[in-house]
Amino acid sequence: MRVIFPFKIMPAHNGTRRKLTDGLVLYTNELSHKSYPGEPTINFVETAEKDNDFDVHTGWDFYRIYRDKDPNQQGIYKSLAPGYMKATDVVYKHNFPTGTTYNPILGKHGFTGIFLNINSEYTLSVEVFVSEGHQRTGIKNRGVIQASPLNQASEYGTYDFSKKGTWQTVSILIKPSLLTGTDATSGTGGSSGTSGTSGTTGVIQTSIRYSVYMHPRVNYPYQSSQNNQRENALHGYILYKNLQLEKNKPEHAGSTHRTQFIKGRPGGSPSSVSHSARLASSGLADLSGNNNSLNIKAMNFDSNARPVFSQRGSFGSYQDIGITATKSGSSSSLLLNTSNKKTYDFWVNLDSVDNEYSTLFYSDVTQSGSFTSDEGISKKQQIYIYDGRVYCNFYNTNGLSTSCFTKNSVIFAGRIHNISVVVDTTSAVKKIKIYIDGHIKDVIKVSNIKPPSRVTLRSFNTAANLNLFTKGQTVNYKISSYDEKGESIGSLLKTTLIKNNSSIVNLTWSNVPEALGFYVYRSLNNLSRFDSNSLIANVSNSYFGGRISDSITFSDDNSSIATNGMPKDTNDYDKYSLINDDFHDSSDLKATIGSAPKSPNPWYIAPGGEKSYVGQQTHGTDDDGGKEHTEEAGSRAKGVPKEYAEGKIYKVSVYNKSLDSKDILYNFIQGAEDFDFASQEIMVEGGSYGG
Repeated sequence: MRVIFPFKIMPAHNGTRRKLTDGLVLYTNELSHKSYPGEPTINFVETAEKDNDFDVHTGWDFYRIYRDKDPNQQGIYKSLAPGYMKATDVVYKHNFPTGTTYNPILGKHGFTGIFLNINSEYTLSVEVFVSEGHQRTGIKNRGVIQASPLNQASEYGTYDFSKKGTWQTVSILIKPSLLTGTDATSGTGGSSGTSGTSGTTGVIQTSIRYSVYMHPRVNYPYQSSQNNQRENALHGYILYKNLQLEKNKPEHAGSTHRTQFIKGRPGGSPSSVSHSARLASSGLADLSGNNNSLNIKAMNFDSNARPVFSQRGSFGSYQDIGITATKSGSSSSLLLNTSNKKTYDFWVNLDSVDNEYSTLFYSDVTQSGSFTSDEGISKKQQIYIYDGRVYCNFYNTNGLSTSCFTKNSVIFAGRIHNISVVVDTTSAVKKIKIYIDGHIKDVIKVSNIKPPSRVTLRSFNTAANLNLFTKGQTVNYKISSYDEKGESIGSLLKTTLIKNNSSIVNLTWSNVPEALGFYVYRSLNNLSRFDSNSLIANVSNSYFGGRISDSITFSDDNSSIATNGMPKDTNDYDKYSLINDDFHDSSDLKATIGSAPKSPNPWYIAPGGEKSYVGQQTHGTDDDGGKEHTEEAGSRAKGVPKEYAEGKIYKVSVYNKSLDSKDILYNFIQGAEDFDFASQEIMVEGGSYGG
């Protein structure tokens, strides 16, 4: 049954409505103001309660405005402008006079003595509202804020007066720089018994002193005469909300970037009192009450100061969970207190889902505060998107993984999706279930790669050549498969006795669809032994993703020089298990949302020396335990693979229990209330839903 839900955003809930809490270990929601305190920043601008708190306060027509009191008889916020004022907002009002004369510098309020570093970038920004009663009409771009470096020309931020009666964000990009340089001089040499003088001009200037103002009557460069000033400035008022001066991060170079507002230090306070700061150790709060909040030190943020989970930092910018253990977060852990049942629930809108990894969740044991990349001790738990499919790996303490992926592409770029992964290793079948937008999807279970089967040999004569096999030689062969994770064991031994001189040997074997290629090993002895230099060929799989019935062939004319390598008695990685009954859960696990550690070796170096980038492993069986199944591995384009999610991860929930289908549908319906699906059809299969 197909039911279309015309979901709209429900502002009253503000991303916080959630009734299903039993077993909830982590719940973080960047749509909720209770969950997210904002991007780390420092506000270099002070907060003034009255005129005397400003360094510059020319005039008496400048007032502080509040949402629930009116000490200056200027009106409360809601009587002056549209929108909502938070308790943390700082709003000032400038009244324009109604007379015919005034001093044009009246109403200029701001702060001086702010030292900004040369070769850094800063954003001065404020929200501005001009009342409709202001006399300026049909005029765009009049200055309302000012940034003035010492002994240099000022810069101005402008308001569009043709749109009076609206809030507009006004910003100035500040790039402190020296207009002229001063050569340093050296000191003089000392004479006998006296010391030399020091150079007095050798100090390198590293910062410039700035002043910033809210200046609604600024005359340069917008008015040219006193009469124009009087005509354009009389009557009405201007509101300034949340004046903020902050240092840009490198990723915002060349553009203004306004974060969520934080109050500056109290006006008039000594320089020893630091400016207010939102520390990087503050986080994306865990609304489940379990104190597993995300550390946001390494995160990126969008133009709305919302977190963006993407690649940053030395280890792929993993964001540690659990800042309550330590301020840095790297010593804390996400402990579920269960080793066989859990549920992960995501709301996402990804920009890209094809040919690259998009990690939603990653956890693993760590070394020195960072994730380990050593497969020998890996206990990772990972959920990611590749080629539109959802993949997941859940390792146990012994390094064996219960892994699967959706049979079909189920995630589409630019679309809001709810993804739920339910794990129950105590179940005999369907240990992992994957739900997309409220309903279950078919999955493929991943198993270890196998060596080729049905290997056949056939020798025959050809034209005489010094390299060809000669009569009486015993030739032994083993063939292995490999994928991006490693190499399989060798195939069953195949031996042939050369009966004629000038012979070659043709080898044929059945395809292993998930193999990227095959290694051919050869020895020449009657004992069927292989030494350490037995590898003669790396045969790429031209039928990758095809059928088992496809045949791979290789012709051996004895011209290949055997190189380092011998057939393996065990797989490189016997790690996939279809019968795992637990997964690793311990305080040594660290966790991340949105990215995984960078691959230590994204290039696969085959024993034969060929270098190629390998695609994703996608082999296994249907989850009903039936026939073998193979999916395409996607792009093998050379380059370092992306392992982070581009786009938005809005909400993440982790439970220490396996939710049933009714719980999943309930979460989907409740969670969808935060989104506007007017342009999307949300299909729920299997029946209607209750409220």
